[in-house]
Amino acid sequence: MQKFWVILPALLALQAADFHTPAGTRPARRTEDGQGTVLPGGRALSPYGREFTTGPGPFGLAVSPSGNRIVTADGGPNRFSLSFLERSGHDWKIRRLALPSKADDDEDEWKSTFMGLAFGDEQTLYASEGESGQVRVLDPASGRSLFVYKLNRGGYKNSYSGDLALDRERGILYVVDQANFRVALFDTRNRIPLGSVRVGRLPFAIALSPDRSRVYVTNIGTFEYKVLPGADAKHARETGLEFPPFGFPSREAMDGVMRTNASGQRIAVPGLGSPNVAESNSLAVIDVADPKNPKAVRFVRTGLPWGRKSLGGSSPSGVLAADGRIFVTNSTNDSISVIDPTSLQVTGEIRLRVPGLESFRGFIPIGMSYHPETKQLLVAEAGINAVASSTHPRSRSAVIYPRAGSPRAWNCSATPFTCRTPKGTASVQTQRLTRRCRTVSSSSGGAVRFRDTRCRRPASFPGLREP
Repeated sequence: MQKFWVILPALLALQAADFHTPAGTRPARRTEDGQGTVLPGGRALSPYGREFTTGPGPFGLAVSPSGNRIVTADGGPNRFSLSFLERSGHDWKIRRLALPSKADDDEDEWKSTFMGLAFGDEQTLYASEGESGQVRVLDPASGRSLFVYKLNRGGYKNSYSGDLALDRERGILYVVDQANFRVALFDTRNRIPLGSVRVGRLPFAIALSPDRSRVYVTNIGTFEYKVLPGADAKHARETGLEFPPFGFPSREAMDGVMRTNASGQRIAVPGLGSPNVAESNSLAVIDVADPKNPKAVRFVRTGLPWGRKSLGGSSPSGVLAADGRIFVTNSTNDSISVIDPTSLQVTGEIRLRVPGLESFRGFIPIGMSYHPETKQLLVAEAGINAVASSTHPRSRSAVIYPRAGSPRAWNCSATPFTCRTPKGTASVQTQRLTRRCRTVSSSSGGAVRFRDTRCRRPASFPGLREP
């Protein structure tokens, strides 16, 4: 009988909880006319306002210094382009700069776009190309290529150009090379390479400190894989393994093991080491006071270490330095680490949780921006189609702004706030975020839509409050 009375309150609590998808019982539906699109999983794509369609799969976002031009890097598939949303009088117009569908073998041919975008000024745009290992400089008005920075030089090959940070004052471009686990530096005034610095495993996002003396790079990877001894791509069948050498987690995975390759030769398969070394799931702090001699200062691990409570690591994805703090989003932990820029110690954490479902994850916070007038930290939550806002310096909770299309980043300038999504973008314009919103959604076909509307102040979302 005693056990019954212990179990009963729990059952009543579960019965009282109302967990449902935003669309409720409505079936999946696609419409191009205003609100009403419902995804098969029960999510609704119903932001308000006016629509502007960009290319498919936008993954990069930048706002010009004046705020009169916004650009997205559209990743296809196989339909790479840049989309420009530009102010025209009191209106906005959008246009696409599409890349050739079939590029030739010329290494200088513009073949692709990726996440890295940065405006030098109103007439200069830097755009990462990803697999080519290049960063293209172009005139955003005409689309004409002005110059190409190449990462595959100085002994490096197979570079993959990712996120960008631009120091306009000193004329220095920082390029994340995801494949070689480094950041490359270029002098944009003389158009020459300055050098590079090793960072952590699979670097992803990069940000400058307010005084531009440091750069911060998130490392979302856990392991650094090594080539098998004697492996030859031209004879992969003979020099490779017929079966994975070990499972994970295991002692063999950590230390390595002897195995027999397909040709019968015994080889020493390198181990992966510990998943919790400093270079994995961390923030790399780089001293760039002397850009010709960049130095790694420290690796700051964020979120939960790999273990029972974090089987995939924390996946630190976004980074922002603002208001005397460094913010890092831990995508798989659904949290934001707050770091002191002087001591480089984690001083706080903002957790994103739903009461009653605390053990579940799925907010997937990624990109961030900071609005100094309202002191709001804006966080794009790719997993729930929303943007969170946290205002108090020591806050452990947030308020969400529903958005559509899996938002992945916020970016802001003096005029607009913009939110990049794989299928949508949003921006918020005016001095107060709660008065006028420019949001974005996408059609089920993958197109992105910028929307402009009046919106009310969002109510506090109890699912984002700490118990």
